[in-house]
Amino acid sequence: MARHNTTALPLVSDVFDSSNSTVLYNSTTTLPLLADPFNITNWQDSNSTSQYTYGGRVFVSISVLIISLIGITGNVIVLMAVALSCRLQTITNVFVANLSVADLLMCLCALPNAVIVLIRSSLPPSLENLCLTVAFLSPIASGVIMFSIAAIAVNRMLLITKHATAYKKIYTACTLFPMVVIIWLVPIMLTTILLATGVGRLSYNINFHICLDDNENPTSGLYKFLLAGILYPGPLAITLICYSIIYVFIRRHFKKERLACPSVRILTTTSSPEPNKAQPVVSIATYKLRNERIHKHQIQITKNLFIVSCVCFLLPLPNSVFLMLGLDDLFLYGVIFLFANSAVNPLLYGARHPMFKEIMLCILRHRWADIPEPSRLLKVLLSRGK
Repeated sequence: MARHNTTALPLVSDVFDSSNSTVLYNSTTTLPLLADPFNITNWQDSNSTSQYTYGGRVFVSISVLIISLIGITGNVIVLMAVALSCRLQTITNVFVANLSVADLLMCLCALPNAVIVLIRSSLPPSLENLCLTVAFLSPIASGVIMFSIAAIAVNRMLLITKHATAYKKIYTACTLFPMVVIIWLVPIMLTTILLATGVGRLSYNINFHICLDDNENPTSGLYKFLLAGILYPGPLAITLICYSIIYVFIRRHFKKERLACPSVRILTTTSSPEPNKAQPVVSIATYKLRNERIHKHQIQITKNLFIVSCVCFLLPLPNSVFLMLGLDDLFLYGVIFLFANSAVNPLLYGARHPMFKEIMLCILRHRWADIPEPSRLLKVLLSRGK
């Protein structure tokens, strides 16, 4: 026997109110396709059996729990580093900080899933709203991570290949905020539109024992396919194109430099018309070498960010493939790699990025006064602590 609402779609204000729609069904019930897309189902369906062993679910749960705790700590430290040092308050790091916020949200969503994975056949009523929120926010956070990586790649491409004047015209205080908003708006709109049109239904998935979508819904496969197919390949293509352009540009640049300047003689002083006076001047060769050192510094940062990008796209790859191909038997294990993506990024910053490494070590050692180029926030905090 099935009973479900036949009312219209819930308003935005009612999206997270599970009391607006109630579905009681058994394993033979056909769920409505266009009504109540945000309905929570499978809460107490004891007839369904999981395709994963209890030991496998415990392994996934412990792995996700450890990963999420590492990710929360690491991403908070990254955000603190950007907030406390002016040295890290660059245009590129606006997108890095945005990536850390999305990683932090992903790790926070992982915590409830790590607990729910252990539940055998039903979800406690007290966790219903939390599970619904996690199921809605998880694909959004994953999408923001992908688009943030693509935004970082575009930023590095313009910084390396364009003149500084053109770069500063593109990235201003007036344009950075809309860019960040768009990065969040695309996955939010995609997820909302799919759910509002009946493609997918948020629920506690009894097969996977995580907050995701209702596997009994006929459009469940299409929902996962569209999320993985839109939020992953697009940003990946943008990132690969941008770093390919950077690679070609750098090769051509250094090839021209070697042909144009096979040998350089650097002058440090020149004679002055007035006697006994020698005025130091910077020669053209010295100026070029200084610019080359600056350029190499930016290239090194770009290499480090490219490594971060590779990790960010490789770790979610198994999960995306499992979603698109409908490999449900492997999906739960792919979740480990998906959440690990959000924990690895701060570790890479600390290991590969010299400026992040120095400041993050100061934070971990509580040496606040040793943080280079302290921001106004840090100066205020230090003054209050005296």
